[in-house]
Amino acid sequence: MLTAGLIDEVHDKAQLFLQLLQHKAIKEVRYSGLLMGISLNIKAQLPTVVASLLEAGVITDFFLFNDESFRLAPPLIITPAQIREVCAIILDVLDHLPEKP
Repeated sequence: MLTAGLIDEVHDKAQLFLQLLQHKAIKEVRYSGLLMGISLNIKAQLPTVVASLLEAGVITDFFLFNDESFRLAPPLIITPAQIREVCAIILDVLDHLPEKP
């Protein structure tokens, strides 16, 4: 991993996620490296978001201790193009949420 430069790219990849994950439904994006917790403004929408993301092919999950956030933990080998793709899917799912859950 060190010789491939994967660790050196983590910061830039995380920043790309943060830059792209801007949406009125997102309250906050917390992260450490590429491990991310994305909090929603309306926590009742979380089950719909997680189910829709899974259906769209994005591997995500709930947190047991936080009922307003979902987990995103991409592999270190994710490319910037793949980050853009997954963020576009997330934003599309959020765009199609009903205003009131």
